[in-house]
Amino acid sequence: MKLILRIFNLILIGLSAIAISFIAFTPLFKSHISYTMGSNDICEVFKGKLDTDSDGKDDVDIEKVVNGRSVVIDLDIKLDNEKLKFYRDAESDKRIDKLYEDIFDPLIKDIVEDETLKDIVKELAETMAKKAASKSIKQAIIDHFLESDDKDKGEAFLEGAGVTNEFMENQIGHIFDAMTDENPENRTIDKVADAIIDVLVATDEQFKKAAASNPEEYGDYAGGTDRSEFEGKKTEISEELTETLEQFNLVDEEGNITDIDTALAIIVDKMMNEAGSSSSSNSDEEKESIVLRHYADAPEDDTEEKQKSLTEVVTEAVKKMINENILKGDTAKTISDILGMIGKYGIYVEIAFGVMWGLLAVFALLKIFSKKKPYVYMGFFWWFAIVLFGLIEVVFGALLFVNPILKIVGKSVELPALLSKFGFSFYSNLSVVWICNTVLFFFSIAYAIIAHKVKVDYKVEKRAAKAVKEA
Repeated sequence: MKLILRIFNLILIGLSAIAISFIAFTPLFKSHISYTMGSNDICEVFKGKLDTDSDGKDDVDIEKVVNGRSVVIDLDIKLDNEKLKFYRDAESDKRIDKLYEDIFDPLIKDIVEDETLKDIVKELAETMAKKAASKSIKQAIIDHFLESDDKDKGEAFLEGAGVTNEFMENQIGHIFDAMTDENPENRTIDKVADAIIDVLVATDEQFKKAAASNPEEYGDYAGGTDRSEFEGKKTEISEELTETLEQFNLVDEEGNITDIDTALAIIVDKMMNEAGSSSSSNSDEEKESIVLRHYADAPEDDTEEKQKSLTEVVTEAVKKMINENILKGDTAKTISDILGMIGKYGIYVEIAFGVMWGLLAVFALLKIFSKKKPYVYMGFFWWFAIVLFGLIEVVFGALLFVNPILKIVGKSVELPALLSKFGFSFYSNLSVVWICNTVLFFFSIAYAIIAHKVKVDYKVEKRAAKAVKEA
């Protein structure tokens, strides 16, 4: 029986080693949270923000562009020993910076660089750009051909000539392709100006066809302008185009159009400014652009500033918005103090559990070599563990069951719409400690039975030895 107890003591040491290892080398808390943005959610994000002529109506069929696609946004939160020590020892502003670095920066990067979302936003940007360009050119054609009194019939006039929305969008596609060519050498003002001239020539040809088929209506607009006359306006077109693109630093000094990611920043700017103004007490105050300021206000000689990625620009914008609308007043200090307490007491909790299991391992080790009483007294350990730490272990142990429970409940009960879009997974080194303690509970029952048998046998032997000695 003593041999069996010594084997049990080795098992106790092994169980303690497992618990201590997880406390020392794995996070106190770790969570993976995912949120699924369905197609309806994505559409809601962009609704009301894709107006190209300020009439309050979206000029893009958002549902058509999104086309049922969804986006999964992931967030990982981890409190390991390194972070706990940092939050405990760092100054207040450093804790907030670390919070940004650990949570907000990865979250923003995941959202902005999500391939599905990037495709959706690029398609929206392309569609919006084409719509805006189409409206501008159609209006220029109406202004050119019709007198001021007749401009109210401009759309019908163009439709009759075959200059339909489909025709214009097809032609504008050539301009957009020139602006977004993957080869930077082809993405120049000169190339875009050529594409614009192509559109003007194609439109002129369309009016020639309309005049031939309907001379009574379009005979006076038969065109007759050859390409050379349009080419003569190329310098004027290029200068106007350059001036427009320079407003947002979309063209360099050599006439090369910069990366089209800036077009995405324009859309994001509308969204971010709206979010910023909605939380402002003075909504009539003109708000500084919190994304496009990067493009519009960058110093001319600051090439590094101009080369920032969209992710960096949006990250700066989000930080600015959070600082101005959330972390203002005493809020930042309160959050920093909470982080400090989490770091301080998180370490204390880990030390307490580590010491508890360490003591059990030491007692078990000593008892292996005890000839008389090779059993560990479990009463003290269990009172200490259950009374002082039982509730903590139950809380952290319960984390292991959150996600499975939600999945099971979700199959039989309709969860709230918002909750059903989230996915959770939780981990804590104290969850492992809880498992070890649960194993130890059942293990200790067998241990106590054998230990009791050993104690009874020991007392019998002791009395027998005393009787012999007295005899």
